[in-house]
This record gives sequence, C-alpha cells and structure tokens, in this order.
Amino acid sequence: MDKAAALAEPLLTARGLKKSFGGVVANASIDFDLRPREVHAVIGPNGGGKTTLLGQLMGEILPDAGSVRLGGIDVTAMSVPERVMRGLARSYQVTSVFPGFTVLENVAFGLRARRRISSRLWRSASTGGELGEAAAAILRRVGLSGRSGVDAAVLSHGEHRQLEIAIALSTSPKVLLLDEPLAGLGVDEGRRMVELIADIRGPVAIVLVEHDMEAVFALADRVTVLVDGAAIASGAPDSIRDDRLVKAAYLGEDA
Repeated sequence: MDKAAALAEPLLTARGLKKSFGGVVANASIDFDLRPREVHAVIGPNGGGKTTLLGQLMGEILPDAGSVRLGGIDVTAMSVPERVMRGLARSYQVTSVFPGFTVLENVAFGLRARRRISSRLWRSASTGGELGEAAAAILRRVGLSGRSGVDAAVLSHGEHRQLEIAIALSTSPKVLLLDEPLAGLGVDEGRRMVELIADIRGPVAIVLVEHDMEAVFALADRVTVLVDGAAIASGAPDSIRDDRLVKAAYLGEDA
C-alpha cells in the first residue's frame, strides 16, 4: 500500500460492531477499517469472531449494535445484493460454485448478475460475445484460462478456490472479503493462491481472514487480532508479530 492510499479515506469502516448468539459474545464492540489498495488481515484462534465479523461486513448477519460504511455510505441496513452492487464481494471457507456448469459459465453468471442482465436461459447465451470475452479475461487473471470449458464440479480444491475468486471479481468489487482462502490447500496450491491475492490487490482492497501466518505476513499491510470476540491488537505486521499479548493469545512465543 502506497503513502497516498494510507492517508485516503477508508473504503470500508465498521464502528462498535456487536453480535451475540444466545449468551455467546461473537463480536464485542469491534472497530475496523480498510483503506484503498490495502490488504488488512484478520487473525485469531477458532471461535475468535473472525467469520462473524465478515458476515456483518457483508450484510449476512445484522449487528446487535454498531454500523458499517462502504464508500462513505452507511450500509448497515442494506442487504447483501445491495452491498454487492456498491462494490463488496466475498469468498467463503467452504467453496461455493455452480456444479453442472462450465468454469466460463460460472464467471459469466456473475457478470450477468452484476450487469443486471436477466438470468433466464442464461446458459445458452452467457459465453458468447463481449460477456464471454470478459469472463475469459477474468479466468486468465486467476490462472484458469486452460480450464474454461471444464465442468466446475471436476476442479481440484485449489481450482475451486481460484474459481470462487474469479466469480467474486466478476462483480467488479472495490472490496473483497476472503475467508480462509488457503484452507485445505497443499504447498503448491497455497503458493499459487498467495500469488493470486498479491496480483489482484491494489485495484481491489482486501480483508483477509487466514490461519496461515506465513501468507498473512507476506501479504498484509495491517493485521487485526480477534480473541474471544474482541480486537486485542491492530497494526503493522511487524508490530503484531512482536506483540507479547498476541504471542500469548495466538501466535506463540516462536513467532
């Protein structure tokens, strides 16, 4: 992230986000922001509240208190589709693609949704002309151009992850929320995923939830640590790596 981006107004801001499920506090008054061109990583132990935070940013979970602003607009009460149209996209821990359709058709479907083109009988008309060219360009960007005609159901786990990011990119996001994109990947697949995230950052600002600390410290401009629903630290990667409280709560002394 360059100096100008660091001084710019945040693209995504959360203030005082609170969420409880029964007697369990998932998020305890969290403040969070994401600046243009930034990768802001969110780390912490399982059950720390990371996925709940992403759900509230995306609009899938309504907060008990607090607010979310996207591009300076209060989107706290907006639905997921409304936030997508304003430039927000997300990937998930469990990959979600459309089996029975080709890789190219999966991406074209996202393009049609973003452009508000009717999806009726979309399969036969989605992969030709300008729409097909745009989908093919996105597949080249994520390294799947050689798999465009393959049924999405037969992709490897790593390729599913790549395709899900391609679908997210098809909505022309300004902000991309990535929920454990390296989960379950082998060494080579993980390396390719880190390279992909590094390539798409910049035009797209990224919130990265991830347990792979090598990837986090290679990619992140800032890191926020959630433990028991609370943000116990936030700052530059080196400061987080050296934070005694973070070491005790999550990273361990070997960090």
